[in-house]
Order: sequence, then C-alpha cells, then structure tokens
Amino acid sequence: MSKFRFTVEFEIDQVWIADGFFLTAETALEMLGAELNFANVGEELDARMVKVPNLERVAKAQGYSDAAHMKSENPHIDYSAGKWVQKIFDEPIA
Repeated sequence: MSKFRFTVEFEIDQVWIADGFFLTAETALEMLGAELNFANVGEELDARMVKVPNLERVAKAQGYSDAAHMKSENPHIDYSAGKWVQKIFDEPIA
C-alpha cells in the first residue's frame, strides 16, 4: 500500500512545557489515531519525531537542574528524535 508523508511542526507554549508536557512520537500517533479512529495503527498510521526542542531548555522550564536529571525522573518518556514508533503494546520499531 502506498503512503503519503506529512511534515508537521508543533509550537507549544512554555506554560505547557513547564507543566510537564513533552510531545513524543507516541503522543503524536495517539492524536492522529484519535482523528482517524478506524485506521490500523502501525500499518496505516505511523509517527516519528524528526526534531525535538533542546532538552536542557526543557529541563530548566520544568524545574530540573539539567536534562540528565529530567530523564532519570521520567524514564517512561522517550525524549529522542528520529525513531519511528508503533503504539501497539508500546513496542518501538526501528
């Protein structure tokens, strides 16, 4: 099946980042899946973070001393860019 690729840029106000929000590929895929709720996630829909904000800046906005501390406090969040994800059983695909 042929697929179409869309490149989207999100801008999120600092107040939401300071509140703890970080957009991940999983979150983007969930948002897309909610809009196309009959689509087969992983086969018909995928998401990938191409670029993420500077993690030191995010850490400071969220009140952490540095990005390493932020990551250690939130091991469930994937802060990386460039990885395709599949939201089926929370298994990432390379």
